[in-house]
Amino acid sequence: MYTDIPNRILEKYDRMTKAEKKIASFMLEQKDDLQLTTITELAEYCGVADSTVFRFCKLLGYGGYNEFKLALAQEQGLARGQSGEPQNAKDETAGTVTTEDDVVTTGIKLKNLYFAAIAQTLQLLDPESVKTAARLLYDSQRVYCFGSGGSMIMAMEAWGRFAMVAGQFATVPDTHLQLMSAAHLTERDAVWFFSYSGSTRDMVDILSVVKENGARVVAVTRFKNSPIAQYADVILVCGSNENPRQPGSIVAKIAQLTVIDMVYEEYMRIDERQMEESKRKGTLAVAKRLL
Repeated sequence: MYTDIPNRILEKYDRMTKAEKKIASFMLEQKDDLQLTTITELAEYCGVADSTVFRFCKLLGYGGYNEFKLALAQEQGLARGQSGEPQNAKDETAGTVTTEDDVVTTGIKLKNLYFAAIAQTLQLLDPESVKTAARLLYDSQRVYCFGSGGSMIMAMEAWGRFAMVAGQFATVPDTHLQLMSAAHLTERDAVWFFSYSGSTRDMVDILSVVKENGARVVAVTRFKNSPIAQYADVILVCGSNENPRQPGSIVAKIAQLTVIDMVYEEYMRIDERQMEESKRKGTLAVAKRLL
């Protein structure tokens, strides 16, 4: 950690509650790992509520936990810049891309980051959860692929992947329209929701309506203990640790695309003959559009 955040903590430490002091101590000791820690995970580590972490960040002068993490990322970036040693001094093909990298080094680093994201996803992804998710989607009358921001792009990727072989998949890009669509779901329907953080207001608003109507939820997230867990019937955990200063990174999308493809292949195995026929029809439908 650089200097401003620990100074803010120490200045206000004497006025903190017992629970807030737990958070302060944890932050000062585990400063290097906080960028990749969700508010729920931090609350669990400290034995406090999510709301206590939020109030703690407000006490330090930040709008909330995400704003705190962004400030932390900026400070740590400054600290690395003043260390006198380039980030890639030990291994030019490891770590994140820097402004000092040439095109070739950038390509090698990106390749390594993509491979690492896939490997981590395969390590975190529970095979039984993949099978359960595929069966749940297969048995549903309608499947809405939802998300917001960069995660909406992933929802559209899922819809596009499955639209070739199944007619029940659909997507709605606007969060207000997602809410309206969710209001008409039934217990025969499902929502495939994408949220890397698993901790957005739009997500909570939409999934609350989804569950009120009895529809089932398949969640894709990096953090299985994030708020999305309380709404999900199945959680699919993707790999890749996204820096708060680079939300919506391609590396995180590669991890989520891997999850989509894993579910797709399992979905296809449920009824291979029917799926191949559906794929044939879908292929023929678009063949005439090719020159």
